[in-house]
Amino acid sequence: MVTKYKNDIRLYINGNLQFSTRDEYRYHEALVHPTLQAYNNPKNILVTGGLGLIGHNIVERLQDQGHVVSIMDTMTNYGIIPQEQIDHLMSERCKKIDMSGHYNYDICDIKRVEEVFNIEQPEIVIHCA
Repeated sequence: MVTKYKNDIRLYINGNLQFSTRDEYRYHEALVHPTLQAYNNPKNILVTGGLGLIGHNIVERLQDQGHVVSIMDTMTNYGIIPQEQIDHLMSERCKKIDMSGHYNYDICDIKRVEEVFNIEQPEIVIHCA
C-alpha cells in the first residue's frame, strides 16, 4: 500500500514501512555527498566547467558552505547561444561567486591542468566541463 503523508510518499508491505521518499533523500545525501556535508571541515575543491549551467550552481553552493573552490572554465560558447547573451550570463554568474580561483584553461591542456593541481592542490574534483 502506498500512502502520501504531507510531502512524503511511503510504501507499506504487510503493514511495515518499506520505503519513504524522505529517507531516500537523506540516504542519497549521506552516501553520495558525504564530503560536501562536512560544513565544519571545509574542503579544497576544483570544479571544471564551474561557470556553466550546472557548474556555477555547484560552485555557489560549495562556497556558501565554506569550501574553498577553484574553477577551470574557458567560458566557451560553442555557437549555441548568441555571444551577447553569453556575456550577460557570465557577468551575472560571476557576481554571485568568488572568482579569485578562476583559471581560463582548457581541461584538454594537460600542462595547464597540472599547473592548477600544483597551485590549488584540490582534495575533490567535480567535473562539469
